[in-house]
Amino acid sequence: MNSALKDEVSELTEMFSELEPQARTIIIDLMKLLRPDKQNQSKPKGKRIAGLHQGQGWISDDFNDELPLVKIL
Repeated sequence: MNSALKDEVSELTEMFSELEPQARTIIIDLMKLLRPDKQNQSKPKGKRIAGLHQGQGWISDDFNDELPLVKIL
């Protein structure tokens, strides 16, 4: 580790130790998100199944009717 990096690590360690536990947890979670080995990895999506939820949705009979005008004072 070069001296500039050691200085940065030392400064970050000092700042981190001064934080409240909740803030430290947030920082750790953010650092995990930013790790290069974890970036651009998404779960592979399964194939879609046509008709899987058929009959589970509905549209009102008056869906296409005009909406009432509302007066704004």
